[in-house]
Amino acid sequence: MVTAAGALGSARASANQFLLELVSPPLRSGSLITVTFAEAPASKPVAPGLTPVLQLSANTTLYRVESSAGATPNLTTLLQQATGLDPRWAQARVAAPASNAAPRLDAIAWVGGDRTLAAGDWLQLDLRFSDAVRLRPGQTLRVDLGGGQLRELQLLGGSGSRSLRFGYRVAAGDQASAVRLDPSSFADRLQPYLAPGASLTALMASAQAATAPVQVIAAAASDPLAQAQARATFWQKLLLQGFAQEAFNPLLASRGLALLNGALFDAVNASTGSPYLGQLIRQPLAGVSAADLPSLIDGVGAGILSQLFAGKGFDGRVQAASEQAFRGLTPLQSASQARQLGQDVASVFLQARAGDLAAASAAAVPYLETYQQQNDPGDWKPTPPANAAPLQPGWARCRPGCCPR
Repeated sequence: MVTAAGALGSARASANQFLLELVSPPLRSGSLITVTFAEAPASKPVAPGLTPVLQLSANTTLYRVESSAGATPNLTTLLQQATGLDPRWAQARVAAPASNAAPRLDAIAWVGGDRTLAAGDWLQLDLRFSDAVRLRPGQTLRVDLGGGQLRELQLLGGSGSRSLRFGYRVAAGDQASAVRLDPSSFADRLQPYLAPGASLTALMASAQAATAPVQVIAAAASDPLAQAQARATFWQKLLLQGFAQEAFNPLLASRGLALLNGALFDAVNASTGSPYLGQLIRQPLAGVSAADLPSLIDGVGAGILSQLFAGKGFDGRVQAASEQAFRGLTPLQSASQARQLGQDVASVFLQARAGDLAAASAAAVPYLETYQQQNDPGDWKPTPPANAAPLQPGWARCRPGCCPR
């Protein structure tokens, strides 16, 4: 999406279950764009470098981007020139079809080179593309620890840039003399993004040979308190990523952060024999050892985030993270019981906050019916040009989390 002011959106290219989304689709001479004007023009507005091709609707016209001498067209410049010639372009919405460009996979590279990893450490892999891309949440790649031990690499970061980073958090008991990329998952998902004549097998072989990644993954667990801190940080970062993807406004984001942090504090506080009273959990959580704290925190994080993002696109990413955290646990293990306790703590917090009106006002829609716009001096009015609806007009009626009114 490109506006006359130069704001740029995205195009998409998909392969099976792996969706890459271009942040800035490059345009070239002959590229097609659709232009939707604020009102139906009597004639197709023209401008240098933009040739009308087809009238798609009363307001929308398909244009071809032209440039002279083979130069790469600058769409922002063309639109600015068009606005100067015809003011109708100033409020036009311009979209670049996905067929204009597709991201190209240029390299696969391990992060950190040859080393030994302990339980709780991250095995990381970078995918580098020709253009900035976004990845649909919940998508994974696989590595083989040998003997058919396949592990899922989840997206850790880089969405919106030219380099995507995937990782697997090593679990206690994992053993490998050498880690290998799983050809099937890479071929299924990445083959369509290769340049003509490029070989995915060669890229994967190059990644293996260049850094000789991870000769041994140690079975010994690292410090459980350090692991617990790392897991708490993981769920915090995942929550912030979800806020960004789902465009949570600051009010709803503050509620989500309060839920997660409050539940994490109460769970750890009640399980470590702390003399301090928790916010909602006032009794000790018996049977949680220091070694089980990471699983307790995983239970809290999964429970809170699953509810906050239920029915949203980011929910797939949350479920993938939950499955990764709980993989290999059996019902009789103490870690599995700690995980369930964590989920129980999350449920207590979610139930306590269910009636605070925040959930009902999540889309601001229910309160639009009760918000009656007034025209007296000092009354709030929509602000042009967006004239957006009021942001959470019922937020003042939300019950505070800690302090009484």
